[in-house]
Amino acid sequence: MIRTILRMTVHPGGEAEFERRFADLDVLGAAARVAGLRSGELLRPHGGGPYVVTATWDTPEAYQAWRDSAARKEVGAGLDPFVALSPDPEIYDVCHVHPLRR
Repeated sequence: MIRTILRMTVHPGGEAEFERRFADLDVLGAAARVAGLRSGELLRPHGGGPYVVTATWDTPEAYQAWRDSAARKEVGAGLDPFVALSPDPEIYDVCHVHPLRR
């Protein structure tokens, strides 16, 4: 299992539209339909800074399948007008998970 972290700098003033577009494009749903996505989140920064997308994938190959897919290119094109900077994702192996108690 791996976790990816992608930091996306959004053009000032475009934050609300970026969030709407992210939801309308169903970015995480599109990823789940292509590859082994277990979970994902779009995180809004407090006090400025980049948005962060975190995702947990079954395997590095599943994530690469998403990166190479036509669906990713399509949603990426839909977000491009709002994103000033989207560097390469950080990729981590998940080596320990603490079970939640409810």
